[in-house]
Amino acid sequence: MFKSLRFLLVVLMFSTLVMAQSPRVTIKSEALSLQMLTDMGLSTNQASSGLKITANGTYFYFSAFNFGSTQPILTKNFTLETKPAGSNA
Repeated sequence: MFKSLRFLLVVLMFSTLVMAQSPRVTIKSEALSLQMLTDMGLSTNQASSGLKITANGTYFYFSAFNFGSTQPILTKNFTLETKPAGSNA
């Protein structure tokens, strides 16, 4: 009984250490003006308001922020998992 309890405790401690190391990311919709887009060398077709809901044909600019650790985010890949009915996104 004592050995199994000790084993469970070791497994719990190990899994806690592994989970604490993993990055936790939040994705934000960014507001960008035409001047900011020009300064970054991006297309100035349309500025982004930073709102979560916008009209059809509006550009969105997203950024990722790692709040789980101090590791930098080197690559970003966003996928739309759901979309409104009739959307071509």
